[in-house]
Amino acid sequence: MDRLYGRTQASVRNKGFTIIELIVVIVIIAILLGISTLVASKIIRRERVISETDRIVSLLKEAQKYSMINSFYKDPNERIQKRHYGVRIYKANNAYGNNNEYNFIISLVWKNLKSNDYSDEVVDKTYNISEIKIYKVPTNSNNEPQLVDNESVYFNDTALTSDNKTLRITDTVDEYKRDIVISPMGHINVESPE
Repeated sequence: MDRLYGRTQASVRNKGFTIIELIVVIVIIAILLGISTLVASKIIRRERVISETDRIVSLLKEAQKYSMINSFYKDPNERIQKRHYGVRIYKANNAYGNNNEYNFIISLVWKNLKSNDYSDEVVDKTYNISEIKIYKVPTNSNNEPQLVDNESVYFNDTALTSDNKTLRITDTVDEYKRDIVISPMGHINVESPE
């Protein structure tokens, strides 16, 4: 009767998978998971660089705005004082004893110019950036970028800054890079280094 339906008893017994077939399928799945994990980690690192670059640029533009709007104020003795607002970037180990080169503190700060007090005062925005590196790129192209230890950018009441600065934001393996270029005219541009 089985012959009428095109099936024999031998073909009915061979319907399962062999161990070799299962091992091949498991290996293929493991390879696909490994590849997708690598691709996902690259995407995450690239997006982290883009996101943190945008946060720093936003804070720089906010410092410019503060400098133009709030640069003059009256102190308790009713004297006119002048402030410059800016952004300070420093390694987290300066503040917390943490010696990880991938942690930075970013703060919106101001300094008082007339009272000869040039110390930074945090305005209200401070955040921690982790799992990226921030370099200061020298204007002389022969020198290598240096990891930022403590760097500040200040703007005056017309949103100008005192010098050219380029900050390079990279991921932990220096694969993805973005440069924040700040000109003395107060222009803030984001570029991709070659």
